[in-house]
Amino acid sequence: MLNQFAAAVQEAGEGPAIVAAGRSLSYAALDRASELVARKLADLYAGEGTLVGVMTERTVEIAVAYMAILKAGAAFMQRCAAFVWSGRRLPAHRSFY
Repeated sequence: MLNQFAAAVQEAGEGPAIVAAGRSLSYAALDRASELVARKLADLYAGEGTLVGVMTERTVEIAVAYMAILKAGAAFMQRCAAFVWSGRRLPAHRSFY
């Protein structure tokens, strides 16, 4: 999948890779943003054999998160942002980039 994405970045560059909630990211912007997050994940010891939880609404940021996790060599698990635990709604989005 990462090889296919790299090829799409080369071919489409500034073309739209994802459109969600009225926002879009180009292939190049998705590549740049996911590289930054992948480096941060690696700093936090995410890599092969690591499972990273993702909890967010369906936005362009979810594509950045998924691609970054794959680039770091880890796997991801999606959690619904509306997940309720002990009667309290958990934070819908936490971002470090």
